[in-house]
Amino acid sequence: MDFTLGIDSELIGSTPKGMLWPHQCGLEQERTSTKDVFDWHADGFAWELCVAPASEPAQVVQHAAQGLTALWKEYGFRALHGPSLYRVPQAVYAGAPEDVTKLGCMPSYNVYNDRAIPGLLPKTTRSTGCHLHIASPSINKDNFQHIVKWADLFVGNTWTYISGEPIVDERKRRRSYGRAGEYRVRFYDDAKTLLGIEYRVLPGMVLHHPAYLHLMLHLLVEATAQAIENGAPEEAWTDEARDNINRANRIGASYVYEDLNCFGPSVTEQVEAVRKIKARGFRLDPWLNVQK
Repeated sequence: MDFTLGIDSELIGSTPKGMLWPHQCGLEQERTSTKDVFDWHADGFAWELCVAPASEPAQVVQHAAQGLTALWKEYGFRALHGPSLYRVPQAVYAGAPEDVTKLGCMPSYNVYNDRAIPGLLPKTTRSTGCHLHIASPSINKDNFQHIVKWADLFVGNTWTYISGEPIVDERKRRRSYGRAGEYRVRFYDDAKTLLGIEYRVLPGMVLHHPAYLHLMLHLLVEATAQAIENGAPEEAWTDEARDNINRANRIGASYVYEDLNCFGPSVTEQVEAVRKIKARGFRLDPWLNVQK
């Protein structure tokens, strides 16, 4: 099967002088280029990275590495972070224009009719997301919701299993943004023949390490193939995965991961290796190594 992959992901960052907000650097709130390998723009108070589409997870990781390295060097960052939740200082919020302060997470759809409610968080508390994109001639109106459910089982549940973020922050984020089953569906070509989905569940922490991103994209490909070949997953599985994701239930997620028995030895080894990384903070070195 042929797939087209991509990401858009949000981060916040600081320099030796303190937090650096993209609107204060003159970045637009919309993507400015669709032809470059990567594009940085603002999404509210966060820096958002979009990359050129690619056919393999490793190519997407390469594009992300180029974008992250360029941003780091251009603005002199000391640290980048993709936390589930972050706080915007009141003075920064008060001085920002309306197109920055408004929430940009809509429209967002949910296969379980259980959409998040963005307004539940205080106005100065924001969230990040790492949205995974996949398109294929084999994706259609009859199977795209199956893909989202398989993605919850493979991607969202596995992330819950390996994530090192504070559970309380993950739970709060899920109530307002990125609940299990969150997606958008769109065409990925000008002729509107290549249909795909944007899986909107993961936090920006996926960009803390290239191994995180590669694994999540690989699992999304596996989930999509399962949906195309086998239809909807068992409801009992999706119920458990959905609950694990929304409650950040690491133990429950480990049980679902172990019970699936859909992953070959190579994937299982990759998951366990990535689980040991525990990249709570962003480091540039692993991304530089990707480009060597």
